[in-house]
Amino acid sequence: MVECTSEGILFIEADADVTLEQFNDPLQPPFPCLEELLFDVPGSSGVLNCPLLLIQVSRFKCGGSLFALRLNHTISDAPGLVQFMASVGEMTSGVSVPSVPPV
Repeated sequence: MVECTSEGILFIEADADVTLEQFNDPLQPPFPCLEELLFDVPGSSGVLNCPLLLIQVSRFKCGGSLFALRLNHTISDAPGLVQFMASVGEMTSGVSVPSVPPV
């Protein structure tokens, strides 16, 4: 059961005091310093009584950015996440309405 509390999703903006060049190349999992780059919101890593979605955008000193999210997998699945990410990508490219409407 999902309790609709109208709280929305958790969104965090952060500034990192490093550049992307300071990390090993190429950037791929496991990402170094993950714990320092992503804020662990209390209660966001469980299954029950945790947010449906947490998004964090971190800006690096060099102008690069990191987009990360934590999804409650008991409520959503990979196809839903792919659709959401595709819509976010479309909207950041200037599209006002995603090509696949949300359900």
